[in-house]
Amino acid sequence: MIEKNCQKLNESNGVTKGKKSYNLSEIMAILGICRSSATKLIRTNQFRSVRVGREVRVIKSDFDAWLDSHNK
Repeated sequence: MIEKNCQKLNESNGVTKGKKSYNLSEIMAILGICRSSATKLIRTNQFRSVRVGREVRVIKSDFDAWLDSHNK
């Protein structure tokens, strides 16, 4: 059920299937939160992220596992 909801969210937000990471805007859209809230989640190491140049990328597998654990 959660995977179907994530898939619908991903498709409606233009997230490409097979991605390995999300950017900040994608995290904001998936969770329906503002930039500062998404940034706070990343800074508090709720899931793994990496910096690529000036952009932060969130590891998709870690984020998806975190989201699943919070949707029970």
